[in-house]
Amino acid sequence: MEYEGDATFYLMVTRELKETGGYLTTSHMGYPFGQQLYDLPQGVDHLNLLILRILAWFCAPATAMNLFFLLGFAAVAGTSHYALRRLGARASFAAAGSLLYAFLPYHMLRGTAHLLLSSYALVPISVLFMLAVMGDEPPFVGHRLRWWPGLRLDRQAWWVLAGCAGIGSAGSYYAVFFGYLAVAAGVVTSLARRHWRHLWSGLIAATITLAAMVLNTLPTILYWRREGTNPRVFSRLVQETEQYGLRIQQLFMPRLDHRIGKLARAGFRAFAGPIYSEQGSYLGVVVGIGFIVAVVAALANAVGGSSPRGRMTTISNAGLLGIVAMITATISGLSYLLALGGLTMIRGWNRMSIVIGFFGVIGLVVGLSILADRVRLRRNAKVERRAVAVALVTVLAIGAFDQTSPNDGRSAAAVRAVWDNDAAFFSGIEATLPRGSAVYQFPESPFPEGGSVGRTGLYDGARGYLHAPKLKWSFGAVLGRHLDRPADLASWDANRIADYLHEQGFRAIVVDRYGYADSGVELVDRLSALGSPTQSADGRYLWFDIGPPTG
Repeated sequence: MEYEGDATFYLMVTRELKETGGYLTTSHMGYPFGQQLYDLPQGVDHLNLLILRILAWFCAPATAMNLFFLLGFAAVAGTSHYALRRLGARASFAAAGSLLYAFLPYHMLRGTAHLLLSSYALVPISVLFMLAVMGDEPPFVGHRLRWWPGLRLDRQAWWVLAGCAGIGSAGSYYAVFFGYLAVAAGVVTSLARRHWRHLWSGLIAATITLAAMVLNTLPTILYWRREGTNPRVFSRLVQETEQYGLRIQQLFMPRLDHRIGKLARAGFRAFAGPIYSEQGSYLGVVVGIGFIVAVVAALANAVGGSSPRGRMTTISNAGLLGIVAMITATISGLSYLLALGGLTMIRGWNRMSIVIGFFGVIGLVVGLSILADRVRLRRNAKVERRAVAVALVTVLAIGAFDQTSPNDGRSAAAVRAVWDNDAAFFSGIEATLPRGSAVYQFPESPFPEGGSVGRTGLYDGARGYLHAPKLKWSFGAVLGRHLDRPADLASWDANRIADYLHEQGFRAIVVDRYGYADSGVELVDRLSALGSPTQSADGRYLWFDIGPPTG
């Protein structure tokens, strides 16, 4: 579906899962050093990577990624429906709300470029647990002592424990958001009820989630302890929380490619503010109204003097957590203080919008369920059924029109053309060279996040490995872990380049013309002294066979 930027990185990871069964090391990239991904901790996504690995058993990496992304819609809708039913929503409204949540702009705009972020099926379960912490019988704790209530490991507690372990294995951002809001839920409820049970419940849930995160990243922790950390990779700064924080206006301003031109322009003006942030925070009209309903319920509860009952408590608590989420994630919010305290690896707090979105869905569908019950009581069942039908059609029609865009379909033909061109070129090299031959790639591209070279994409150097995994490729050695190759290698004469690469064990050279201002004309002219190159159909790539290595 996508073949550039971070999508290429995840295609590389999926290829490694298929070829080696794991993703942390491979000898077929970063030759002659090999590639290790310990410095790019993906361990908190082990649950997602396991699903990717299973899919890759049965199909090619690109197909596995596409299936993973598409199955994510069903997974999100399923967990949303379950959580909403547990929170008191009618089945019909829960179904509508789960579809709206699965098709939030966040999901489509993340796409396969942010493949693991687009897998947020456990967010509804995490919200269900947060609200359970605020309930009359919070998980894990009993009534025995004032300061330490004692553990209560009943059926609910075991399910929450397993759920927390899953949340801690399905994405670092969603795990941190859950742990933070679970503790916040415990603090607020304990202060309101003057009992520490809720605080203990939130702390235990957060601790279990943190323990799962630590266990999942244990290979990286042990590697760093043995080899030392690598400041050249993923060095995050406190001020980055400002750049990637949540802008509250973007929760309610239309997406940049909205179907209605005036709304699209309004969304663009809101997005093009003085501080850049990621796209995908828009909740949509329907879910946005639901979130406002939840926030108003929370504020009314705070000043009304009487506590809400039943399902109104659920809406009020969702609104309260939504307020906490906003003041934390927003630019210059509490997230900045968390970064000052050392939590710099979590910088994209705008991604809290998907949690806020589920609070909005709760306000919408639980609120509609309450209204439908009141119509049934005050009118009759026939009027109630008609009202429900009208509400469902209206909500789904507006949501589908407003939340999605024709651009969500991607340009499949254009992506396929580039993919087929690369597949033909790189598989041709693999068919020509002996198995396991090493190929040096010009230009030298730093990995990871070292910046693009010329017109190349950040991870375009991985394309050779995607299509020809039986060869060994120079791209992919992690910055800071190996000696850098000569910076002026591309300026040497052809024979000197060949001698150096032979000593390093390379058999062939690939030149990506996009990496040079002159489209590689000067370099290719010099390398032509080694023989005639073979060119890709689109003219972007050329490769030279320089003969068996001497090293």
